[in-house]
Amino acid sequence: MIISNYRLTGETPSKKNNRIGLRSGKNIPSERYQKWKKAKYIELLHQGIVCPPLDKPLRIEFFFFHTDNRTRDTDNQISSILDLFKDAKVIKDDNWQIVRRIGAEATLNKSIDPFVNVVISEY
Repeated sequence: MIISNYRLTGETPSKKNNRIGLRSGKNIPSERYQKWKKAKYIELLHQGIVCPPLDKPLRIEFFFFHTDNRTRDTDNQISSILDLFKDAKVIKDDNWQIVRRIGAEATLNKSIDPFVNVVISEY
């Protein structure tokens, strides 16, 4: 049974590939990633966030629609979205006890703007 469905506009940046190394040796997400995360959080709020955060076993499916053939790392994009969902309190955590199954599909469609549709269902 579908619990919620979210549409995030634009391309999803990889948190792992968008990091800045500090002199202290720490790595932090890039400004580009942080701007993306803030904008997508606002999109989630407008679409309605399930309250309280989902903490039961879930299946999450990602449908990416790209407008060019640029190489992208889908698993890193998924990690970015899961981190966003955790921080926005859509899900309690992204560990295996909650996120039991992940599916992804990527499609090229040059006639639309890029986006990802995320469907959250009971596992």
